[in-house]
Amino acid sequence: MENKNYHWLILLVILLAVVAAWLSFPIFFEWLITKHFLINPEEYGKKFGAVGDTYGSLNTLISSIALCAVAYSTWLQVTSLQESRKVNEQQLNLAINNHQEQVRESRNTVFANQFYSLLNYKNEKFKELAFCDKNGNKVKGYNFFKILTIELHKKIMVQNYSKIDEINENIIREYFEEVCKNLNNNELYYELFTYLEIYSALIKLINSSDLSQEDKNFYGDLLRTTVAGNEQLSIFLIAPMWERLYSEIRLVAFFNSFNRTEAYEKFALKFYSKGNFAVETWQKVFN
Repeated sequence: MENKNYHWLILLVILLAVVAAWLSFPIFFEWLITKHFLINPEEYGKKFGAVGDTYGSLNTLISSIALCAVAYSTWLQVTSLQESRKVNEQQLNLAINNHQEQVRESRNTVFANQFYSLLNYKNEKFKELAFCDKNGNKVKGYNFFKILTIELHKKIMVQNYSKIDEINENIIREYFEEVCKNLNNNELYYELFTYLEIYSALIKLINSSDLSQEDKNFYGDLLRTTVAGNEQLSIFLIAPMWERLYSEIRLVAFFNSFNRTEAYEKFALKFYSKGNFAVETWQKVFN
């Protein structure tokens, strides 16, 4: 408390001194003119009035300089504000870009996790695929699609070669059920439909994602590498009878692992398009 009162007292004394000096300045000026310089106050105005006017013009000059200084200071402040605004905009844009990049990376991570989870699930289901003949013998994995492809080829491409142009999805379903029953002890093999549905889900996942086209092509290539030649050919022959799988496959270049034959070309021209094949030799068929 004592220190604070001491400071206030000093400020009060200084303020009173300034007020006293301001009030006493006219008296001091009069004493200085009359006593020290021995000038008659009446003659002062006649002799030094012009000098006072000169100082008045000097005061105007100094005021003009001060105004210019204020204007220059204002211009500097405006320029500084504009630069600050530009810097803030750049920082804001950088922050937005960083945020968008983080969101994009997060989405890509989520997509990759979903994609590889489905792919692993497909591989596990592939190992479980098996026909069981009359003797109880099981045909699994790659041999499963190898035998299925051979039988489908015989039924559709060999026995009905002359009728390929007349084949539709109902006829394909009839042929497939006949082949399936012959291979699986006279029973339909519904597990195959469950397995092929995973391809439909994978293709839909790629097409509906926010990935760039380059990334979509990468995942499409990766998906094709997991499908063996016999498996691709089986899907090629039976997909038209199954709308959910067929509608998704027709949106991507799914086929690249089996050779052209005249019968396969007719079948492809009837049910597929150029964009469904990832190899140039097949694309030429549609030219």
